[in-house]
Amino acid sequence: MSISIFGQLVRFCERHEIRKINKFFYNVIEQYSVYHFNLLKLSGHLWSVFSNDVWSTICAEGVYIDQGAICCLSPNGRLFVVNPNTRSSVPLEVVNNECLVSVSQRPEALWVLTAAGDIFIRVGLSAKSLLGSCWEKLDLHQI
Repeated sequence: MSISIFGQLVRFCERHEIRKINKFFYNVIEQYSVYHFNLLKLSGHLWSVFSNDVWSTICAEGVYIDQGAICCLSPNGRLFVVNPNTRSSVPLEVVNNECLVSVSQRPEALWVLTAAGDIFIRVGLSAKSLLGSCWEKLDLHQI
């Protein structure tokens, strides 16, 4: 993916591109005739790189204004929690150091899917505790 903001281009991978024209941001998916436009006003005062690491997945649905954290999966399946205010990243190990394939989050909620097909939920997340306290395995026998 490439991000072109105010004339600067940053390349992430080969298939996606995010560009800015006038007041609009849009997402271009190469080889497809699909464009996603942002028609709302974007505000902010600073764009900066929070990490030089390579991530396979970045999940920021748990960030709200100045609270929450960004969850990042490394290419080898390790989970890192990044505090966007301090830009510090902390590895968050799952039970038995299982390899993770997916992460999903909301404010005060975090779920991960392991390569073995298990789902774990992080307990104790809050605005004051970005790391929570422990993992609980979701019982899938009910489903």
